Amino acid sequence: MVRGETIHFDLVAGESCRALAELGIRQRLPIGNGILTVDTLAQAVERADPARQDKGGHAARAALALLALARRWQGKAGR
Repeated sequence: MVRGETIHFDLVAGESCRALAELGIRQRLPIGNGILTVDTLAQAVERADPARQDKGGHAARAALALLALARRWQGKAGR
């Protein structure tokens, strides 16, 4: 999401983050927040590009790592 001239950017960014966190807590799910909040299209390209910052990939890998950890804990709890 590229920042514009209104507060819409801040509202959408903040509420999206809050809703993802709430959903993860309520459903007990690892959810990666890969929503890009940028000031320019160039920043978005830099952060999204897998050959550069790969922010979406990082969010996905973090969620998968949390899922693997949760499964390990569930396995140990059943013993």
